[in-house]
Amino acid sequence: MEKRILIQRVKKNQDCTIGNLSVNGVFVCHTLELPWRNNEPRRSCIPAGQYEVVYREDPRSNYKYRHLHVLNVPGRSWILFHKGNYPKDTLGCILPGLSHTDSMVGESSMAFRKLMLTLEGGTSISLEILP
Repeated sequence: MEKRILIQRVKKNQDCTIGNLSVNGVFVCHTLELPWRNNEPRRSCIPAGQYEVVYREDPRSNYKYRHLHVLNVPGRSWILFHKGNYPKDTLGCILPGLSHTDSMVGESSMAFRKLMLTLEGGTSISLEILP
């Protein structure tokens, strides 16, 4: 069964982009990304579009837990879904949260766990990001 992640970006400011994430049409959590800065690595959110997502686990990385890797982002690499609360935590990645303000997401560890449980059992994962 394919799991389809949809992120609708809903709030944008000079520090970050807040979104709503659903899986197969069911709301799961909010997201925090960097603002759009012409797709600059480590300074910008990724372009809106469609992507493939795979599980990733590397005990040598900063993220010693299983997380998600977004593939084939034009001009970018190592775009991940991982835990974090503030724009400084993203480095261009996507952070989940159960709550949010205009500049952060809260309860990221719980949101990440909820996202991973929701994706369990999927044979493939796709991601669509709407502007």
